[in-house]
Amino acid sequence: MIHLTKVLLLPLLSLLPVGASAANAIPTAHTTRKIEGWNVRVDDRLLKGEGAAKGEQALKLLAARLVAITVVVPEKSLAKLRAITIEMDLDYGGLNSMQYHPDADWLKSNGYSEKLAKCVHIPEVEDFLSPSENHRMPWVVLHELAHGFHDQFV
Repeated sequence: MIHLTKVLLLPLLSLLPVGASAANAIPTAHTTRKIEGWNVRVDDRLLKGEGAAKGEQALKLLAARLVAITVVVPEKSLAKLRAITIEMDLDYGGLNSMQYHPDADWLKSNGYSEKLAKCVHIPEVEDFLSPSENHRMPWVVLHELAHGFHDQFV
């Protein structure tokens, strides 16, 4: 019976994930781009290779969202919003929803880079590009920037 269990279970063990898979790895390098006055750190996996097409589409969408923000936000507040860095990643470990990270300690204790502190983070570009998410929350970039505004300036 023990032999049969080993024969049946050992092949299944190879299907279990070990650490972060390539599909949800933490990025290793970013390139900073200036988009509509914001510093945007872009995961290099979105700029070349397999992720480049998604990266191009996501950067266009982000630029459009930032243009819309510049139209509706007063200049005085806009200058403060532009001081908040945005980071866009192909994927980032277990994070998926766009979020503002106010606390470096939380990031560190949960295994994430402290460089994300005080940034708006797009941790999963697929989610950012999702038609249903864009329909549901077309102003999500402004929403997350507002968290940063409240944290840093209020």
